[in-house]
Amino acid sequence: MRTHFISHLGPIWCLSWAHPIFGRIFATGGNDHFLKIWSINKNTITPIHSEKLDDSINCIEFGPKSAGFLIILGLENGKIIALKQIGKSYFPFYIQNEKNIPISSISWAPDFAKDLTPQFRFVTGGYDSRAIIWEYNDKLQTQIKYLEILPIEKRGFIHSVCWNKNIGLLKDLIVIGSEAGLVEIFTYNDNKWSGVSITDFGFPIWQVSWSQTGCILSVLKGNNQLEYIIVINLYRKHLKESGLK
Repeated sequence: MRTHFISHLGPIWCLSWAHPIFGRIFATGGNDHFLKIWSINKNTITPIHSEKLDDSINCIEFGPKSAGFLIILGLENGKIIALKQIGKSYFPFYIQNEKNIPISSISWAPDFAKDLTPQFRFVTGGYDSRAIIWEYNDKLQTQIKYLEILPIEKRGFIHSVCWNKNIGLLKDLIVIGSEAGLVEIFTYNDNKWSGVSITDFGFPIWQVSWSQTGCILSVLKGNNQLEYIIVINLYRKHLKESGLK
């Protein structure tokens, strides 16, 4: 099936699919300040919710299925928004990132931590070169809680962050792609995050993504043309050499 339809009045910056348990549902965000949620039924795409925000939506991602119907968004003005569906209503929760620095990328942690306790964490990347880890919790008064900043390197703007979703690896892994052409992998050991640069591609990195198994890393590089570079098990070698395995 291939369908064209008018969804936004301007560029679309981001798209994310919901977990299949919620149906064939995806969300889009764009320069027109609108978040729109869509449903696919019998090859027909139908809008089911529209939310106007106060700035351009740079990144969105549906949360883990155990968190319910939950979307996290990053805006150009530095706001982070969690949109939760309860019954037939949608409730947004806001947090303002300091200095109003644009949020460029966002990624959820896997469903569960090692002790199988639900921990709804996510990481954001921004134009200030910082990758920040947050927690979402319905029981918190602010819903979104700042946790910590990953160690800073001279990476330039962060274009993409991605948390490895494979809980079978028994450790947290976050990959970051930046304007400086660096791909960095962070792992959590001994109650602290440690990072290593696995390569310098020489051109800005627009997108990084883990495979479902967590053993293959794809890197989208920009040098007037967009190229896909597949890195297979390279990060394992660098983590071992750096003592981070």
